[in-house]
Amino acid sequence: MRIACRSLFGRWSCLAAGVGLVLAGSGCGDSAPQVEDPIVVVGFDSADWQWIDRWAEEGKMPHFLQLQQEGVRAELLSLVPPQKSPTIWTSIATGKRPAKHGIADFVSRDKRVQTSELRRSAAYWDVLGALGHRQAVLGWWVTYPATPVEGVMVSDFLPYLSTTSTAEERESSVFPRELWSVVDSLRVRPEDIRLEELGRFVDLDLARTHGDAAWSLLLRLREFYANDRTYLRIAQYLHARADYQCFTVYFRGLDMVSHEYWKYFQPRVSRLTEDDWRVRMLRGVVPAYYAYADEVLGDVLEFAGPKARVLVVSDHGFIGHRRGPQGLSIGVGMHRDHGVLLMAGPGLRKGAHLDRAEVKDIMPTLLVMSGVPVARDLDGHVLGEAFEAEVRKSFDRLLGDAIVSYDALRTHAEGAAGPSQETNEAILEQLRSLGYIE
Repeated sequence: MRIACRSLFGRWSCLAAGVGLVLAGSGCGDSAPQVEDPIVVVGFDSADWQWIDRWAEEGKMPHFLQLQQEGVRAELLSLVPPQKSPTIWTSIATGKRPAKHGIADFVSRDKRVQTSELRRSAAYWDVLGALGHRQAVLGWWVTYPATPVEGVMVSDFLPYLSTTSTAEERESSVFPRELWSVVDSLRVRPEDIRLEELGRFVDLDLARTHGDAAWSLLLRLREFYANDRTYLRIAQYLHARADYQCFTVYFRGLDMVSHEYWKYFQPRVSRLTEDDWRVRMLRGVVPAYYAYADEVLGDVLEFAGPKARVLVVSDHGFIGHRRGPQGLSIGVGMHRDHGVLLMAGPGLRKGAHLDRAEVKDIMPTLLVMSGVPVARDLDGHVLGEAFEAEVRKSFDRLLGDAIVSYDALRTHAEGAAGPSQETNEAILEQLRSLGYIE
């Protein structure tokens, strides 16, 4: 099956033409950067350099180590004061602070999960889609209902949809809507994961010895693992059947595993004893899931190919439980202000470190990598120091202020279904279990 792409030019012809004039006036053409080289954006929620470095030294994260040697590394400053994941990932996608893009929390005031219709600013996929750049956007926060792109979008709600979800709700989770049956067939459901498959994360002998008591502690791990495997399978399927100028895939499992199982990884802070069978069974879950994230990165690099310009991003780091006057920290209190940024591929420096990079800088950097000028209302800046000198020179013509704003290009999922009460409650319950909301 070849994925059909729907042109968005008819809807935005005037705006797209205006951007085209800016590109022409900026001198973009034969002397432009290598915008034909594909871009691949990989998001790992809560990935943290202090743990990646530790386990890379032990040989457990070869693909992260490879990208560091072949590209540019930075500690990516998150939003300050600390914010929640939907807010940060929306700032990554839009290049703007929450006050501008409108996503300020996990839920709205009426206790409904945030949806794409509440985002006020254009994401990079809106801008690139308006210019005809084919792309895939998979699993990103606040993408339900899936909005029109020049290519494919699979929203972050996919793992929460069940057999009791309405057809309208299921189809609203993807774009184009007729892709639903294909996406559904690629899902890895938690019940498909056998105990033996979790042996890469846990002590199976202890799990078998303690039976149902052990299995009850593994249900969340099974769920997180199935979800990440689902988005990887979808990514592999789509990339094998079409060429994309910008391919984005996000994985949430690392954050969820860290919140759920950190108390076993660092049991003393949680006042668990070292000889507790639960600690012995689950102590390796967090490091093993980091190793799995590295494996996922390797799979993405394999299908992306050597010409791809790859960005690996996390929204914040993870420091774990801390004990203070209010007791043990949970939720956002377990996060660290700095996440991960890795950039590698044609035109990028090799083995370099950036002194400063922020989550708001990703969107404008992606625009100029695609040969598109930045807009004046963005809060982020282009990470020019990540690129070779000649490429930086070619970016100069894209850094003027000819474009006031791209927000008029924000797409809408017309006629899409909102999340059902069942889906909304399933998401809220997971957020409660991870300590994000009460």
